[in-house]
Amino acid sequence: MEHGLAYEAIRSHRIDLVDTWTTDGKLLRYPIRILQDDRHFFPPYDCAPIVRSDTLERHPELRELLNRLAFRIDDQKMRKLNYRVEEEGGSFAEVARGFLQQEGLLKGAKPRPVAHSERSHGFLAFMWSRRSQTLKLAGQHMWLTAIAVLLAVLVAVPIGISLTCRQVLATPVMAAAGVIQTVPSLALLAFMILIPGLGLGARSAIAALFLYALLPILRNTFTGIKEVDADLLEAARGMGLTNRQTLLRVQLPLATRTIMAGIRTSTVISIGVATLAAFIGAGGLGDPIVTGLQLNDIDLILSGAVPQRCSRCWWTSFWGLPSACSCPAASASGGACGRAPGRRARALRRGAARSPRRSPAAAATVVLARLRAAAAAGAGTATTRATAWCRRCRNR
Repeated sequence: MEHGLAYEAIRSHRIDLVDTWTTDGKLLRYPIRILQDDRHFFPPYDCAPIVRSDTLERHPELRELLNRLAFRIDDQKMRKLNYRVEEEGGSFAEVARGFLQQEGLLKGAKPRPVAHSERSHGFLAFMWSRRSQTLKLAGQHMWLTAIAVLLAVLVAVPIGISLTCRQVLATPVMAAAGVIQTVPSLALLAFMILIPGLGLGARSAIAALFLYALLPILRNTFTGIKEVDADLLEAARGMGLTNRQTLLRVQLPLATRTIMAGIRTSTVISIGVATLAAFIGAGGLGDPIVTGLQLNDIDLILSGAVPQRCSRCWWTSFWGLPSACSCPAASASGGACGRAPGRRARALRRGAARSPRRSPAAAATVVLARLRAAAAAGAGTATTRATAWCRRCRNR
C-alpha cells in the first residue's frame, strides 16, 4: 500500500502495522508508536547527495556548499522539514530555502517566510498560484503526446493501406497491435527503460505512447479504405485511373473520417497514459499527481488531473474538425453528412444493383449522381474528372 494512504488506513483501524521512513513528516501528525528495529531487519537508509561530474564542473561552488551541508540533517530535522511541506502546505523550494538560511548557508539572502497561504483560500487559489508551473507541465504533456501520435500516424497509416492489398497479413498484424495494447502501462514503461538508447526520461515515454497509439489508427485506416463503395472503385477504374490515383483521389478522401476517428482515439489514450510517464522522469501533468499520491495531498492531485482532463476534451474537439471538413466526401458516397440523393440517383442505384456486371461508362453514370452534391463543394479532382469523362461518353 502507498505510504501516504497507509497512515489513513492505520488511523481508521484498517491495518495494525506498517513500515515507514523515520524522516516521514506524517509521524508528527498521527498518534503512532514507533517501534525500534533492534534486530536490524531493515537495512539502514541514509541519504547522500549524488551530483554529476559535469554539473560540478559548471558550478564548482556546489562542492563546497554540499560539503558544508554534510551531517547537518538528522532524522528529527528532516521529519520537521517534511512536516512543513506535507501538513503545513509549504513549497519544497521555500522550506529548503528557510532551512539553509537558518543554517547560515545562504549568506546575504533576506529571510523569506514559507509560502503556504494559497491553501487557505481553496483549490482555485491554489491552482492560480501554480499557473506557471501547470502551463509548463501541460506543455511537456502535450509534447509527449503529439510526438507519439505523429509517429504512430506516420507508421500505422501506410501499414493500414498496405494491408488492404495483402489481407492475409491483416489478421496477424492487427492481433500483434492488440497484444501491445493489452500490456499494462507501467510494465511497458519499465520495459522501455531497459532498451539501450532509451533509458529514463522522455524517450522511453514516447516509445511506449507510440506503441499504444498504433492499434486505433491502424484498424481505422484498414477499415475505412475497405469500406469504400465498390461502385466508386469501379467507376475510377473505368475512368482509367491507376491504383495509386484511385487510392489518393477516391479511397483516402472517403476514408478520412474513419482515419481521423482512429487518430482521435489514439490521442485520448495517449493523453491518459502520458500521466504515468512521471514515474520514469518524463515530466508532464503526472508529476503533481504522483507527488500528491506520495503526500496524500488532494489539491496537488487535482492540480494535475483537472488540466489533464481539460486537455483530453480539447484534443477530442480539435480532431473532430477534420472529420467535419470531410463531410462533402461522405456525401459523395451517400453518407449521412451530405444531402439526400434525388430520385434519379436512387433509381440509378437500384438499376445498378439489378445488373451485377456493367460497363465502366454505366458505372460512372451511376456514381455521377452521387458526386453531383459534392461537386459544388469542390470535392476534388476525381469528381471533376468523373463528370468530364461521363459527358464524353454521352456525346459519343
